[in-house]
Amino acid sequence: MPYHLRMQHVIDRLGGPKAVARLCKVTSPSVTQWRQRGIPIERCVAIERATGGKFMRWDLRPADWPDIWPELIGRPDAPPVPAGTSAFGGLDEGSNPQKEPA
Repeated sequence: MPYHLRMQHVIDRLGGPKAVARLCKVTSPSVTQWRQRGIPIERCVAIERATGGKFMRWDLRPADWPDIWPELIGRPDAPPVPAGTSAFGGLDEGSNPQKEPA
């Protein structure tokens, strides 16, 4: 599903722009813009908590959640890490996560 349709689906499932605006304490037009631009990072945890985990952060930011919240990588309920994101928990793909020998 294309990203903008996925965000439209999420916002609709949350009750529409007005309901999401009340939940996030923003204006309804702002939420309407999220359908194209995506849900802002700073709103995702609040939505996750308010919905009791019905919509997780990875649902709200499917393309970049591992880079934003690397602590979620590897959780049993987490989706696979999308291509193009860091699978090293915040390290660049070219970085070596191993320590140098002492």
